[in-house]
Amino acid sequence: MDRLTCRGCGETYGGSLHGLENGGSCPTCGGKLARRSDDTEDVLAERLRAYCESTLPVVAHYESTNPGILHRVDAAQGSDAIYSVLSALVDWEMQKAE
Repeated sequence: MDRLTCRGCGETYGGSLHGLENGGSCPTCGGKLARRSDDTEDVLAERLRAYCESTLPVVAHYESTNPGILHRVDAAQGSDAIYSVLSALVDWEMQKAE
């Protein structure tokens, strides 16, 4: 549970990923960084339960009924790489529709 949110600008950071600490300064605006109150193991466990119960069945449905509509993106990449992949997928889908 490592997310920090700036009380000034609202930016969110992974503390260890960005070398930041609770109570430290935001690299964007200098505001105070704080740990989110909902960033707990119990909340994470509930989110994962809801994901498994609600989202995975939808993924399985599209994989079995229309596999071409589902695209998987490696979310472990940086946000710029994810944006590039998503932009290319949208462009590709738009070209198919023309």
